[in-house]
Amino acid sequence: MARAWPANIHDEGLGYQTGRGPTTQAGHVFILGGTGGGVRVWGWLTGRGDEMHEAVMYTREGCHLCDEAWAILEAEHGRLRLSRMDVDTDPALAERYGLEVPVVVIDGVVRFRGRVNAVLLRRLLA
Repeated sequence: MARAWPANIHDEGLGYQTGRGPTTQAGHVFILGGTGGGVRVWGWLTGRGDEMHEAVMYTREGCHLCDEAWAILEAEHGRLRLSRMDVDTDPALAERYGLEVPVVVIDGVVRFRGRVNAVLLRRLLA
């Protein structure tokens, strides 16, 4: 099944050429490169973006869900800069996240509480 092109593909200011590679609806071939949009499209086509994301997991000692969440996050280590924060080391963190660990914050936004869904994580990072 053919993949649909992103709606903004023509807005990227990239070149088209005929003869080889994936074609647009008009029959033109998309050239990866140009002004940087090709990298975004390549990430979209392959499901892999080139952007690194900051991820913080709020955890506590002896949390089995935290161990599972950390393993899922480590599987995406090529796209995540990972760090852990023990909520029991800071009373403010314990009050905020204490009953919800693990809490995963990606690029400053809480994305997961309790469990990390690997499929949703990959979609978020794409």
